[in-house]
Amino acid sequence: MSEQNLYENSEYQLKEYKQRRTNGQKPVEDGAAGTSIAKKKKVQQIIFGLLVLSLLFSLLCLIIGTVKNSMIYSEMKEQQHKLMMEISQFKSNDSAIYREMKELQDKLMMEISQLKSNVSEVQRAQSILASKLPKLKMNNHFWTPCPKNWARFNQSCYYFPSSSGNWHFAKQECSMLGSHLLVINNNAEQIFIKKLSVPKMYWIGLSDSAKERHWQWEDGTEYDSTPHFWASGEPNDAFNNEDCAHLDDKGQWNDINCSTKLNWICEKNSV
Repeated sequence: MSEQNLYENSEYQLKEYKQRRTNGQKPVEDGAAGTSIAKKKKVQQIIFGLLVLSLLFSLLCLIIGTVKNSMIYSEMKEQQHKLMMEISQFKSNDSAIYREMKELQDKLMMEISQLKSNVSEVQRAQSILASKLPKLKMNNHFWTPCPKNWARFNQSCYYFPSSSGNWHFAKQECSMLGSHLLVINNNAEQIFIKKLSVPKMYWIGLSDSAKERHWQWEDGTEYDSTPHFWASGEPNDAFNNEDCAHLDDKGQWNDINCSTKLNWICEKNSV
């Protein structure tokens, strides 16, 4: 193409561009420049669309979050109201329980006070009774209670020591306790002693040491004035050396050497 034609073509294009600008139309871009501009516009449109979508998504998340928060707040508010009601009810119940406990405490204190008063009266009565107890009249006789660990039968007290010794030692031990070796005066007393003694053997307060075959009770009771409960064939004074009586393992009387070591039974009157 000649320089003149190139010039004319440029002039024509410039004139057409001016005319399009005058008519409010965008100039037509040619070649690679037009394509680049179109791509840029397309990228801008895509970016703008993504921004719009991102904004819409964020707005949607905000709306959902607001709704959820509103629901949670409403639920928490309801729970708070319910809790406040329960606390109020608890306070009311606690107050009622406190009043009830206070009433019970006052009642208990009154009962304790009354009990103390009753105990004091019982102690006074016990003191009065204790002062009169040593001598109480029974069947026209005054009697004293048996000491601790002594057994009572009718008007006598009986003691069964766990130690053992010969007849004379047993006699001395009973005397130190203000008593004497057992004296059996009747069948009822024999039955009572037998129940407590069997199957052990015990010294009784009966001997013929002073005079052979002349048996004597320790308390001075006449031997022939009371029933006898000798075992069969007794007393036999075996080897001429059996002068003291004891209860055998069946509760019957037997004579034996006075130096034999046995348990013994002490007796004293309670009248």
